[in-house]
Amino acid sequence: MAYRCFLTLFLMFAVPAAAHAQDATLGKPEVLTDTSKAAEITIVLPRAARLAPDWYAKLKADAEAEMASFRKQTETEAEEFRKSNPNDELPPFSLLRRYEEQFVSDRVISLLSMSYVFTGGAHGNYAYESLNYDRTAGKTIEADALFEDLGTDSPAMVALRDFVFADLKRQKKERLGDAYDEAEQDSWLKDVDLPFDTLAFVPSGETGKAGGLSLLFAPYTVGPYAEGDYRVVVPQEIFRDYLSADWRETFAGTPDALTEVFDYQRQDGAFLLMKSPLPNATVSSPLMLEGEAPNYFFFEGEASLKLQSPDGTETLATGFVTARRGEEPTGQAVGMMPFSGRIDLPEGTAGELRVVIGQNDPSDGEGGPPAEVGFSVTVE
Repeated sequence: MAYRCFLTLFLMFAVPAAAHAQDATLGKPEVLTDTSKAAEITIVLPRAARLAPDWYAKLKADAEAEMASFRKQTETEAEEFRKSNPNDELPPFSLLRRYEEQFVSDRVISLLSMSYVFTGGAHGNYAYESLNYDRTAGKTIEADALFEDLGTDSPAMVALRDFVFADLKRQKKERLGDAYDEAEQDSWLKDVDLPFDTLAFVPSGETGKAGGLSLLFAPYTVGPYAEGDYRVVVPQEIFRDYLSADWRETFAGTPDALTEVFDYQRQDGAFLLMKSPLPNATVSSPLMLEGEAPNYFFFEGEASLKLQSPDGTETLATGFVTARRGEEPTGQAVGMMPFSGRIDLPEGTAGELRVVIGQNDPSDGEGGPPAEVGFSVTVE
């Protein structure tokens, strides 16, 4: 159940990914797993962090230490439960985490850690934390270092707060529709601080530049759990005048990003950057596809394409998407290849359909199951 919840979060949230123009092929993401009767733990390490080897080593060491601590905690609780309930078995607890690449340039690596933790109860909890790294200085980037002054009543803070809370209200009106109540929403937003622990850089249409900053509000922060999370993207023009001189050249243009799609059930860390179609979009035949996939998906210029039943148990059609080698990738994530494709939908297809783009594996799985990413669309 934990895996299904986490998959739903990512397909619903669809966070835009990193921005970068490097051609580096960093291989498959490293996936750390630890499964026992007491705990199911999966942490997908970020490929982009490999561009800063010392930082990557620290992220990995911290992840391994956290996994060991979580497993020890869950085993202790499971043993105590068995003593009190000898005829029952405590369901395994879960810790699932991955890092979204938000922006990567010659100077900056900006990541968003997204975690799901289930330790019993009605549902698990989601937690978000940004990790911003200055490759030039070899250290993490704190929010206040970006601005001349980020004090409570500083011009930068006022500009950020005004934009963020106006956009939160806009998003809430769109999400809640007729259920939106101004007084109730004001009460939720009244004493909320900006979550600078989730501050991330946002890619721009100008290569190598950031077009803005984003802030992510977790469930329960600005509304009931059922509302989910809210992400606000602040264009750089809102705060540019208040940036410190050292950071002004990092920002230019307007926020611009493809949509990252990730299938956590696969546990292989693969992801797509989709331009079309997006998850849950309404489509028709022929299905036209455009986006970017990891370089290792392609063999002789092609990556695999499958159309499946909603539960993935039946394959309805197969084909390929083709690498667009003459086209530069957007630079939103390292080691990606632009692609396009077309496939006719089987006659009579209607309703939900699963689209799967994956690794074109000439070895027929000799090196293990090929990586792939699937998402749902609706056929009109």
